[in-house]
Amino acid sequence: MSGMFTSMEENEFDQLQKMIRETPVHVDFTARIMNRMDNRYEHYKPRAMKRYKAAWIAASLFVLAIALTSIGFVSPTMAESLKKIPGIASIFQAAGDSGLKTADEEGLVRSGSADAHQGVTLQVPVAMFDGTRISIGLNRVISGGKSSASTIREQIKDVDLFVDGEPVQSFSPPNSNSIGVYLYPGMNDDSAIVEFSDLHNQGGKALPDKFNLSMSIAMNGIQAPFLLNVPMERSTRNTRVWEPNRVRSLNNIDFTLMKVESTPITTNLTTTIALSDHARLTLSERSIGIDVFDDKGNKIKFISGNGWNETNGSMLQSDYRFEPLPANVKSITVKPYEHAYQAKDSNLFQLEADGTPVVHYLPELEMTVKLK
Repeated sequence: MSGMFTSMEENEFDQLQKMIRETPVHVDFTARIMNRMDNRYEHYKPRAMKRYKAAWIAASLFVLAIALTSIGFVSPTMAESLKKIPGIASIFQAAGDSGLKTADEEGLVRSGSADAHQGVTLQVPVAMFDGTRISIGLNRVISGGKSSASTIREQIKDVDLFVDGEPVQSFSPPNSNSIGVYLYPGMNDDSAIVEFSDLHNQGGKALPDKFNLSMSIAMNGIQAPFLLNVPMERSTRNTRVWEPNRVRSLNNIDFTLMKVESTPITTNLTTTIALSDHARLTLSERSIGIDVFDDKGNKIKFISGNGWNETNGSMLQSDYRFEPLPANVKSITVKPYEHAYQAKDSNLFQLEADGTPVVHYLPELEMTVKLK
């Protein structure tokens, strides 16, 4: 009947909604970046967050947050106290990311400033930099304890980032590759996590261990941008690095695992896919992904990634970011896979019953790397 879902359609809608809610949103909206999307992974393309029931945070918490903006690293005692206050430390706790949860629990976080316009305040209660990725928790407070019809992720329309006053893209490689900015769900409709990584494995400059991060955030319905500052400092020094440079081949595809970087918060794998006949990479080849398993067969949760290849190029270089490896892990197994598409020449993935894309592993490209 028109205007009504059948039970099957309802089930499909629920699965799609679940997948959308768990998917980070790319918030780099400049035309320059969007024009390059065809050089990026198809499976990293952004999808809009489905609107869901709005929630609100008591305005009284904002007073406490402002008092904390001058704090650098939050001490373990202060961090433990903050965890008891809904809406402050729980952004990282509720992110579903074990690395961010570890950073929060061990006091490896910082706080930043706040800004207010037209009765809306944005604040940065938590931020983290482990040398691999930067994660910034955002909290929105509407005066009078009011709620909004849109989530903070829906309201944010642009994010500009500056490192010691220089645009973050100045750290990009000297080609069309650019640093992507992602927006993840927080603990409710009024919180979110902004995240990005440098491209030091792809020819870009590494971020310094200590710098001031400035953010200009444009929001729908607000005339002036919100200006926020976060004094960042690398929170982990014990980064472990392996450079196996291991190669596996299948037909004309050469898959190389170049580097593994492991911190207590993030695991980063750098790979390349190259065509031995120097032909142009197709969509199917550009969308090859990887899963990572520890030495006990446990799958490591994927966080985000970025890949780049020259227009009409035959090589794709990528960084994949996963949650931290278990303590005392002795080896990892990397399993490349290809996506199953709904039809030939289609860019639409087949979906499992839970809404995740159907993938087929490529055992010829699989490799196990010992981590000594």
